[in-house]
Amino acid sequence: MKYYDKEINNNLINIICKRFNIKLYNVSNQYYRRCIPTNNVIILGEYDNEEYKLAAFFHELGCINAPKKLKNRLGTELAAWHWGIRLARKFGLDFLDDTIEWCERQLKIHKER
Repeated sequence: MKYYDKEINNNLINIICKRFNIKLYNVSNQYYRRCIPTNNVIILGEYDNEEYKLAAFFHELGCINAPKKLKNRLGTELAAWHWGIRLARKFGLDFLDDTIEWCERQLKIHKER
């Protein structure tokens, strides 16, 4: 399944936000994403690739909901990506290989920090 329909993706994101009691804010910054776990807030920017946007959303949801037992930031980020991708699959989403590679590149950015 391809995820290029912005309206369908936004509807799915809104449904999931309601289910998890998440406040979603959209900003104009390109490829921006952030979450504020203590307040159940996710902030998403604009994405040229709608599937990347969905992956980023599920990652930020993972940052809020994945277990926080890991001692370093890289481990926490990895757990959030895995949790988010598993949750996306529960919603019937199976990301394309290109998107999984993009997720891996995002994780590598954290590793390099």
